[in-house]
Amino acid sequence: MSKLLSAFFVAASAFAFAPSSLANGCNGGGGGGNNQLQCDAGGPYTVGAQAPFVTVQLDGRDSTNETGYAWTTTFPGALFDDAASGTPTLTIPVSNDCSFNVVVRLTVTNGNNSKSCHATVRVRDCTPPVITCPENAKVFCGSDTSPDALGRATATDNCDTDVKVTYKDTVTPGACAADRFDSVIRRRWKATDNDCNQSVCFQTIDVVKNVTKLDVRPGVCPNGYDPDACDLLPVAILGLDGFNVGNIQWNTVKLYGRNCDGGPVSAQCFTLADVAGPFFGGAECDCSAVGPDGKLDLVGYFKRSKLNQRLGLDDLPAGSVVSVVVTGRLCDGCKFVAEDCLLIL
Repeated sequence: MSKLLSAFFVAASAFAFAPSSLANGCNGGGGGGNNQLQCDAGGPYTVGAQAPFVTVQLDGRDSTNETGYAWTTTFPGALFDDAASGTPTLTIPVSNDCSFNVVVRLTVTNGNNSKSCHATVRVRDCTPPVITCPENAKVFCGSDTSPDALGRATATDNCDTDVKVTYKDTVTPGACAADRFDSVIRRRWKATDNDCNQSVCFQTIDVVKNVTKLDVRPGVCPNGYDPDACDLLPVAILGLDGFNVGNIQWNTVKLYGRNCDGGPVSAQCFTLADVAGPFFGGAECDCSAVGPDGKLDLVGYFKRSKLNQRLGLDDLPAGSVVSVVVTGRLCDGCKFVAEDCLLIL
């Protein structure tokens, strides 16, 4: 083979196996390379909503080979401070609907060449409503505990003019059956705006038992208690104006020490009789020998051995004064309490 022919084959082979980067014009080839005009409007942008206006700075400087900028949007009322800047500030009006999207269009130019692109501005309401709870309350059992009676929470919002307010109750029974408190209602109020932002507050409602009068050893004052006596101890739940002992469920009546310090003790039996009238005034544990007052009383009779055992009465020195509480349930489901004292003999 001649030297001329060999040279031809070498040149042909070099052309056939040239790298593709040269073949497609990259790195300075015929395609234009890095001199090509590109548009980049940045984003997506996110901004917190706050009526009546919010602002966001846009940035189109990641575009390539641009020499001019032109920003536009069709969103009603939105304005650029300088639509020909690479970094203009866009002001957007905010109404009751605080979460929405705004589309902006950027056109970049270089001489007679131009390119356009888009970006999204996401306006989002992340501010929870401001909620105000009604005042705490204390009511008797059987009273209306609804929000209509005890008040409703109110709420305001930076965007929503009609905030949804709801509530849920958690009821906790009193820890001591002899306590005046029957239960505690913890009312959880929740405010939710139209972008699902939420705030909560709590209202405490103390439900107290009905309070009536108790007379240990009716007709006798002071209420002396002999732990060694054999007879049953009479304890009268007194009928009052507004408290009818005929509404008591007898099988629920129990006797306790104050603050549940001892007890419960159930009565051996009951009778309905007018045995005493209520005593008002005086210091704690004062008493009187007021006789029948024309209203029926419910008298329970308690074994002293059980009282001694469960309240520790036979271990106390003579002269000790002990408060005792009788509680039970009424036919309407509410509870009552009544309190009197014993003088240990």
